[in-house]
Amino acid sequence: MEKISYTPLIQHLQENGVLYNQLYQENELKYGPIDRAVLSRWMVQTVEPIVRAVDALYPDHLPQTFRACYTYTLQLLGNKAGIVHEEEYQAAWRLCVKVPSLVGLYPGRLLSAINAALDSIRAHQPEQVMQWIAAMEGTIGYVPALEEFLALGRINAWLVGMAHLRERAQQEFSKLRDVLKQALLGAFPNLNLGSAFEQEWPEKAAPQFIGAPGGYVGYGGTFASPPRVTQLGNQLLASDGEQAYAFFADAFGSVLLPDVPVQPKAVLKRSNLQGLEAYKARFGKQAIPFDDVISAVLLPSTLVLTRASSHHLFVYGWTR
Repeated sequence: MEKISYTPLIQHLQENGVLYNQLYQENELKYGPIDRAVLSRWMVQTVEPIVRAVDALYPDHLPQTFRACYTYTLQLLGNKAGIVHEEEYQAAWRLCVKVPSLVGLYPGRLLSAINAALDSIRAHQPEQVMQWIAAMEGTIGYVPALEEFLALGRINAWLVGMAHLRERAQQEFSKLRDVLKQALLGAFPNLNLGSAFEQEWPEKAAPQFIGAPGGYVGYGGTFASPPRVTQLGNQLLASDGEQAYAFFADAFGSVLLPDVPVQPKAVLKRSNLQGLEAYKARFGKQAIPFDDVISAVLLPSTLVLTRASSHHLFVYGWTR
């Protein structure tokens, strides 16, 4: 703490040292001791700039702002997420400096939302975390309300590959003010957002192989054995018999969400090859180069199939 240079914050720490020592000790009981040098670096490089920005607008909100920042910092350093992924979290927290009015009013909710977004994106699109942060940085300067911040977070998350947010993103984009829509389009200059909302796979006149998400769990993938897919309502489900997943895919990425309220064995029982037969009837028998397909689902513009020799889902897409 001795490296903090902002006088109002120094005074606050001097007056409330007992409180922050207690918070540290409670965190230490849960996670173990924290490297004081790392904690100091977080306070100086990340937290102090946030406090300065908020204090310039709401001087009386410094205590609640710092307490929220300190509490979440202890949590991130205690569970090691803020150490292993320090660059990502610090970059994301620096977004707060651009929206000090929101931080001053909702410090805990804002930090919690940012951390949750990073956790979710890292779980499904780990290479896109910094891209999401960059997209947010280019748009949140126009945000005066927490709900708009959260909406932009979800829209930007969809645009970096969180395919399950597509429908929600479309709904929220339609409600954004024009200045926010323009800022969002500016963050993705090569994107035709209207086309992306209308089509999962824009500009694909004929079916194309998109990718093969999933993989063997022993190599960092998802499935312990070759999975099967089926359709329940409008939802595509995949399972290896041990865990069931909801599968989402579009031009920006794909996501397998666990913990769906469907028994894994039910997915296996419902799986069949009807989707593959319908696909071949529409596009020709030579469209799929595999002879070991064990399940397939045909959606309006997407085919997802699985093979006996693979732990992956094979995805094909085209423009409707």
